[in-house]
Amino acid sequence: MFKWIVTRINKSLDRSKRQGSSFIGILDIAGFEIFQLNSFEQLCINYTNEKLQQLFNHTMFVLEQEEYRRENIDWAFIDFGLDLQPTIDLIEKQMGILSLLDEECWFPKATDRTYLEKIINTHGQHPKFGKPNYKAPSDFSIIHYAGKVDYSTDQWLMKNMDPLNDNVVALLQASNDQFTREIWKDAEIVGLAVTDQNDVTLNLK
Repeated sequence: MFKWIVTRINKSLDRSKRQGSSFIGILDIAGFEIFQLNSFEQLCINYTNEKLQQLFNHTMFVLEQEEYRRENIDWAFIDFGLDLQPTIDLIEKQMGILSLLDEECWFPKATDRTYLEKIINTHGQHPKFGKPNYKAPSDFSIIHYAGKVDYSTDQWLMKNMDPLNDNVVALLQASNDQFTREIWKDAEIVGLAVTDQNDVTLNLK
């Protein structure tokens, strides 16, 4: 359903098929979340906010001031302070936190603990990554633009695999309702689902 909605939005906003048309959009997302202990959902939300803040900074400060320079406008340079790219790279780059999570999900004997050990070994010296305090309940921290956030990796592998029973997918693909069939027609095998402690099978999304 989510994939279908994204595809429909992308098609409707495709400039190549909209000659000269304009629109006013309102973006409403979950705000930055900092709880006493944060999980995978908070990482996804905070990562999205980090990307949007970086886009805002780049559009409003970097690009605008480059335009001033090209037009020889006399102005005082505005230092907006933060470049959020190091934090974004820590999360999204190859061998980043999300990449390592995807990789760990392919190993049958992987656990949340083995994943944590891997990201600490890989990013322990990163300036935006914080190692766990032995007295703290959190496993690691990330220094976001809005502040330091402590994360627990409990159940991250299971949440990332998002197991979906293939029988359910087959049922939806064979639905009598055309709209339902359209949404699920492109479901593919994209990951691993743990069906029990000793069995790992491919899952559909």
